[in-house]
Amino acid sequence: MRTGKIIINVLIATTGLLWSCPAVQAGEIGMPDKPIIIGTSNPVEFDHVLHRSLDIPCGECHHDDGHNPRGNEEIFAIVDGKELHCKNCHNKDFANTFLQNRKDIFHTNCKPCHAVGINGNRGPRKCNGCHIKDR
Repeated sequence: MRTGKIIINVLIATTGLLWSCPAVQAGEIGMPDKPIIIGTSNPVEFDHVLHRSLDIPCGECHHDDGHNPRGNEEIFAIVDGKELHCKNCHNKDFANTFLQNRKDIFHTNCKPCHAVGINGNRGPRKCNGCHIKDR
């Protein structure tokens, strides 16, 4: 009987994780289910599924013009995923010149979490942990 309860709890937890995942809720664009490659010079491999499994909210990266995190419902409602790309706002016209390029954006947003960690899980802290040489 104990095994049955464990299986039920695992199923409930898995279902909860799936329903918090944009790929399940959105039905339109969904969350990429495979790592994506960001950039061409010194590219970075980013895994949405891994980051969501750590309960990092989508709004941690995907925010509005006022730098307020976008809610999952707002993100799920977006039909064209290109609207979520950083370069739509973080470009040569962005007011904060330091955050006009991808390198500075990601280093500013990602490195602190990788150093401190979330729920005991620290991300890569050396360059080659995120940056990939050949693809």
